[in-house]
Amino acid sequence: LAEISSLQSLETLILPHCDIGAAGVKALAQSAHLSGLKTWVLSGNKIGVDGVEEIARSTSMKGLVTLSLAGSGLGDREMKALANSSCLAGLTFLDVSDNEIGAKGAEVFACSSCWSELEVLDMNTNRVGQEGAEALAKSSHLSNLKALSLFANRIGVEGARALAGSLWL
Repeated sequence: LAEISSLQSLETLILPHCDIGAAGVKALAQSAHLSGLKTWVLSGNKIGVDGVEEIARSTSMKGLVTLSLAGSGLGDREMKALANSSCLAGLTFLDVSDNEIGAKGAEVFACSSCWSELEVLDMNTNRVGQEGAEALAKSSHLSNLKALSLFANRIGVEGARALAGSLWL
């Protein structure tokens, strides 16, 4: 797939639950033939920190506006790799739901200046908790968000208060 030159005009690539792993992500992320991608759905593929790092540093993927990594086994380490990616600064939609992301992952993500274009952040069914919700609420880097989903994250009353009182959200 990564070597097919006729895919240069491809804008959407949907590959959920395809068992492509980090090696498959690396091949796709480095492919010059997929540089026109705007939407990439990798949900359900256990890509690990190596796969996330390949996406995060891919100069071929600078045109991405939508990325879905739902149910891909992401944790705090993977969120750190995403958070520090200037290559993904153009994303407007990020789905990292159904993963293992905790407060530290949310904090690292919230502190990154790479997300000024982000409009939708789906973090449903993770482990963000109160501390993670508070970090997201304090982030001036997420001021462009139009939708934030934290369903099933046990943010509690204080986390909800922080979000409700946010100067940025």
